[in-house]
Formats: sequence, structure tokens, C-alpha cells
Amino acid sequence: MSEPGQGSEYELHPLTPPANAPSPQTPAPKPGEPGWVPPVPIIEKADPEPEPEAEPDPTEDPDVQRHRGIAVLGYIFFVIPLVLAPNSKFARFHANQGLLIFILWCLAVIGTVVLTVGWHMMQNVLATIPILSFFFGCFANVIPFFLIVGVIVLTIMGIVHAANGEKTELPLLGHLALIK
Repeated sequence: MSEPGQGSEYELHPLTPPANAPSPQTPAPKPGEPGWVPPVPIIEKADPEPEPEAEPDPTEDPDVQRHRGIAVLGYIFFVIPLVLAPNSKFARFHANQGLLIFILWCLAVIGTVVLTVGWHMMQNVLATIPILSFFFGCFANVIPFFLIVGVIVLTIMGIVHAANGEKTELPLLGHLALIK
């Protein structure tokens, strides 16, 4: 801090009103009097109007618009789109993806059963070798978890794509066409 009068960066001076400003003792000028300044209206722009909620896109394929729900059901059981919309290419595409998911579900369940049964059968044999028992036990308990979670994730992805009206192939197996 600098001492007063030593050229400090900021100096405090009493506030002096401008020459044309009314003094506190005199009232402010009224409309029509000299020195009166008309108020300036402040006009705020209104918020932009919100866009309408998800109206169907007129450029979207009518087949997709009609068969979205059926395509979603194809991931629960792939036969539903084949029965309810046999001529819809969109529904057949998602029925094919649903069939691939169904096959993955079957493989995941079979793999889980095989690993679990194998683990229980091998426990007595592996009990003599603790490190091998530990390794196979981890393998037999972790792999089924990832199999089931992976298939659940693929199922959810397929349902989301069908609900959005997209013909997006699922990762890994989506390029296979079992239903044409």
C-alpha cells in the first residue's frame, strides 16, 4: 500500500455530480421541463418458439413408420415381424437381427451351462492343484457374466435402432442375413 499523496494507482475523490444533473435538494425535472430526458423503452426479444414434439418426418419411408413397433418386438421374439408384417423390408431386417440375437442367447446359455457343469465336475480333480483350481474357477464364473451382459447390450442396441426407425446392423454378427 502506498501512502496518501505518493502517487498511488487509485485515488479517491469525492463524487461530483455532472453540471447538468439535478442536485439532491432540487426535484428531478418533469416532462416538458428543461433537462427532462424521456425514458427509453427496453424491448426484450421473446424466446424462440419451441419446435413441435417429434412429428413424423414426411420424407421417412411409410414402411418404417408403420412397422416400428413390430420391428421392436422382433428383438423379443424374431417370428413376430415375420407373421405381422411379412412384406415389410424394415420389419424383416429387424427380424433377421432378432434371429441373430436369439442364436447368441442360445449360445450364451449353453456356454454358461457348460462352464458351470464343467466347473462342478472338475472341482474334485482341481482341488489338488490350487492355482489351477483358482484359474478355472475365475474363468468359469466370469465368462458367463460377460456372455449374458454382451447379449443384453446387443439386444438393447437393436431395440433402440428399431424404435428410431434405423436399419443399422448390430456389431459382430449384424452383417449375416439369415432372413431375406
